[in-house]
Amino acid sequence: MRLRSHGLLYALILLPLGASFACGTTLASAGSGGAPVGTGATATVGSGGAGEPASGGGGASDSGTAGSGLGGVESRLAGTDGYDCSAPSGEVPALELTTIAEGLEYPSLVVHAPNDSRLFIVLQGGVIRVYEDGALVEEPFLDIADRVASYADDDGADNGDRGLNGLAFHPNFAQNGLFYLHYNAMSPESPYPTGTTIIAEYQVDPDSPNLADEFSEHVLLSIDHPHTDHNGGTIAFGLDRLLYIALGDGDGGRGTAVDPGQTGQNPADLFGSVLRIGVADEPGQPYLTPSGNLKDENPAAAPEVWSYGLRNPFRMNFDACTGALYIGDVGYETSEEIDLELPGQAGRNYGWPIFEGANCLAESCEDEGLAAPLLTYQHPGPSTENPGAVIGGAVYRGSAIPALRGTYFYADHYLPYADHEIWSTRVEPSTGVASAPVARTDDLNPAENDLGITSIQNGPDGELYFTAYAAGAVYRLGPE
Repeated sequence: MRLRSHGLLYALILLPLGASFACGTTLASAGSGGAPVGTGATATVGSGGAGEPASGGGGASDSGTAGSGLGGVESRLAGTDGYDCSAPSGEVPALELTTIAEGLEYPSLVVHAPNDSRLFIVLQGGVIRVYEDGALVEEPFLDIADRVASYADDDGADNGDRGLNGLAFHPNFAQNGLFYLHYNAMSPESPYPTGTTIIAEYQVDPDSPNLADEFSEHVLLSIDHPHTDHNGGTIAFGLDRLLYIALGDGDGGRGTAVDPGQTGQNPADLFGSVLRIGVADEPGQPYLTPSGNLKDENPAAAPEVWSYGLRNPFRMNFDACTGALYIGDVGYETSEEIDLELPGQAGRNYGWPIFEGANCLAESCEDEGLAAPLLTYQHPGPSTENPGAVIGGAVYRGSAIPALRGTYFYADHYLPYADHEIWSTRVEPSTGVASAPVARTDDLNPAENDLGITSIQNGPDGELYFTAYAAGAVYRLGPE
């Protein structure tokens, strides 16, 4: 993420699922439809060990077997036993963010392993730190900075929002020690060209749980990436124990043409999509492409594509208790959006570049088969003085603030603004309809500090933790 000058006000637009875009036609809740042919991504599936370029032409097909990571759907996310899935109660108190770690260089993400009390803090430059027993562990969990292209390498002059931006732990991590990274390669230390999107498997050192084996890298997927920005970033396991991967459209930022590579509406490539793959319980295996992906209803789609029509889904998260997937899709010149998938809503087309949020960008505003955003907010325009980049957040499932259980928090990266930088909303699980967003900035950033939020994630206790890129810190949400 690049930091720019600040200062703007937002107008919030709430769009329940099934609502209409600005041009009028009611949207379907799901659907793939046809898609024009565009410029495809080059993807390869890995079967080699550390440092070996991937080979082959795609993951193996599989309808779901016990040993493949393609198990049946569970009632809640694996490894979230510490989350509180009960209904909210009481009144919301005054809120605050408490610093738990600081002095970090470009923190991008904080996550936990299944039923593991530790927090893992991802630094965009290619380092992962462990937070345990109230303090940072001195030695990094993993340091692959020499093979990761990021802002830290050149102050962003050439690398834009490249970096180590995704980390997910295998549902059976406690048994197999496997975890997965989403990063952009940097040659010559990486065998891949600089900027290549890498989805890689790693293992924990069997003799030291706070250390990963940096030589255990097994590249599952590599994707040639044409530009420095719009890499996506998040990887996460769903209720089905499958790995979901958020990829941007591969194109440039504001001031460039709208989707010049024509990737957004092309499900045959991997760009501008959420992918869904199966990973094995044992290390070093190729990924599998499960049934139920978009290809089942649209033969033109790449086997890995789950949903598409996204611009840059940098942060997405599953609600551990309902299985709903919340996607924060970074907008173009005017609008940011949050998208929602209820369990079972496969094959959705989110409309980019036909729509930016609720605004039509195409000559023809045909929206049949497109999924409307859950909500959007506006920013003034393409000026670098008035940017906007939504950070899709997480649903509060902690016990410290009972009234907030089931409440979704999200933010904008470019802080501080005059108001409305951090929000919350509550979604009715049965209908997918959101309540009016509530501005939380007066509580959570009263001094209007330059935070630069890059993630809002659940900890092992279901509480919410914020990473702040500009402040170099991790915060915990709590009552004042």
